[in-house]
Amino acid sequence: MKILFSEATDDYANYQFSYVIWGVPENTDRINNVFNAGFLPTSGPPEHYYLARSVRVDLSRFSLSSENRRILRKFENLRLDILEKNDNLFDKTVQSMCLRSADQRFGPNVMSEVRLKRIVEGRQTSHILLYFIDDELVGLVTALIEAPHFVHYNFAFHETDAHFKSLGIFMMTSAISKFSQLGFDHIYLGTCYSARSLYKAQFKGFEFFNGLRWSNDMQELNFLINRSRQQHKIPHLLECHDYLDQFLPKLDDSALAAVASLSLL
Repeated sequence: MKILFSEATDDYANYQFSYVIWGVPENTDRINNVFNAGFLPTSGPPEHYYLARSVRVDLSRFSLSSENRRILRKFENLRLDILEKNDNLFDKTVQSMCLRSADQRFGPNVMSEVRLKRIVEGRQTSHILLYFIDDELVGLVTALIEAPHFVHYNFAFHETDAHFKSLGIFMMTSAISKFSQLGFDHIYLGTCYSARSLYKAQFKGFEFFNGLRWSNDMQELNFLINRSRQQHKIPHLLECHDYLDQFLPKLDDSALAAVASLSLL
């Protein structure tokens, strides 16, 4: 995989020069390894992946909690179908549901018909997860599936009326449970940079990529989220002594070797 560094903001006074890291897969790259190295796919051209605080569930450690079961009981009559994407799936009715959901959840015009089409037709979508109640479509998720290694649970759209409260978390919970039953290794759930995204951490087997390795330390994740709220200038993470002392007390050759172990070959 080719690595590109796109210059971002700088803090010259503290000698901090930020770059957004892109990965461009080559024909010999296994996409499973790209995800395992902390990269997630973009939806626009050119085709590339971005390095981020990716989050996933290690399905070998997953089991339903009492809260997960409570959520699943709320929509016991809901059916999940997993289909390879095809042109017949996205008729005007389905598009209308997706765009209406996006307007209500993300804000007006955040998701245009052109962008939705690009997401569905792009390489980052191989399958569509469809959620039905009495044969009525109430939810849809675009997904990239590489069996039996991983699922990327990407864009979710669903009805938002009052009687569909908690439908979004139900969809995620049921997908995680389903792919666990099917014997997959991991399901990727996007990123977690704010407290609003901590709902993704409720699943047993949850872990996040911290730049060196996958971690399941919730104290570390909360430290990172709280740190980003600070208004004053802060050092980059591996020069933050509070972080190093609490979570990486031995940043030596063995710790750095963890980076090499996330091989893209």
